[in-house]
Amino acid sequence: MRRTFWLSQKRLVELFGVEVPAISKQMKNIFASGELELLERVCEIRSSERRFNHSHN
Repeated sequence: MRRTFWLSQKRLVELFGVEVPAISKQMKNIFASGELELLERVCEIRSSERRFNHSHN
């Protein structure tokens, strides 16, 4: 079974023990390689944030 989860840049920084620029660089490389499509992922993230915020208000 394939599972997907999303972390904010802040959480990725904490998880990997690096600074924000390192995370930004890696994300740019991932999107540049075509591994992920930026617009599709941004839409998914925003949709997830809305659902989360709605369920926790």
